[in-house]
Amino acid sequence: MSFLALLCIASLATAFVSWILGFGVRALAPRLRLMDVPDEGRHRHGRVVALAGGCAAWLAISAALVLAWPTARTLLPAMAWREWMSLVFVPLPLLIVGLLDDRKRLAPGWLLVGAFASIALAVASGVRIDEITNPAGGVLRFSSFVGILLTCVWLLGCIGATKFADGADGVVAGQTVIG
Repeated sequence: MSFLALLCIASLATAFVSWILGFGVRALAPRLRLMDVPDEGRHRHGRVVALAGGCAAWLAISAALVLAWPTARTLLPAMAWREWMSLVFVPLPLLIVGLLDDRKRLAPGWLLVGAFASIALAVASGVRIDEITNPAGGVLRFSSFVGILLTCVWLLGCIGATKFADGADGVVAGQTVIG
């Protein structure tokens, strides 16, 4: 099986499982008081909606990654188990802080704590911007320090953009699927 075929099958299966788990999260959310009531501010839903949909997506993606590892190991021999599993653990601080924010409306500083924790895990697992292609030709290579700094700024910007867009039902889920 080619890597592309594995990726397509895993993506479709993950999307389906996430969709199914979404119904479970939606049923459980009222009991856990994870409901969002529309208001005149950022939350402009037409109705009360369940929060914590990220849990369904994270569970589905994590299960797919764990189940796909035996095949991925043969198709991507250079990737270590630690790197593969970082895809499961890097989002956890964001998920945990996001759930706490859904429940208790945390101060923005706490959201930054979750973002920095996820970024630290990503960098520790080897995610770095070491070089970028120069549109005028060639490649710009960075020192380790500059590469880590660029990576942190980039990831914080991506997390911030996602958080900024979160206010209507399904926006972040749509961004995630497109991404």
